[in-house]
Amino acid sequence: MDKPIDPHMDARVERCVDLTIRRAIYGLASGSLAAVLLFRRPSVRTACVGFGAGMGVGSAFTECQRDLEALLGYSPSSKN
Repeated sequence: MDKPIDPHMDARVERCVDLTIRRAIYGLASGSLAAVLLFRRPSVRTACVGFGAGMGVGSAFTECQRDLEALLGYSPSSKN
């Protein structure tokens, strides 16, 4: 049988969405700042900004994945 779902699941998912948006904006801002300070060509600046935003979204995804796996009792090493 499946485990019962936590009644606070909505709050955790909402926290994950908030975390993802916040970290994407922080990554976008830090990538923009680094691009303006370090690079002159527009294509390199665009790549730097995209890299910063991707790092923010990736770190939020990893944290949310750990949080939701702990909530649901799932581990990647267990194969059912």
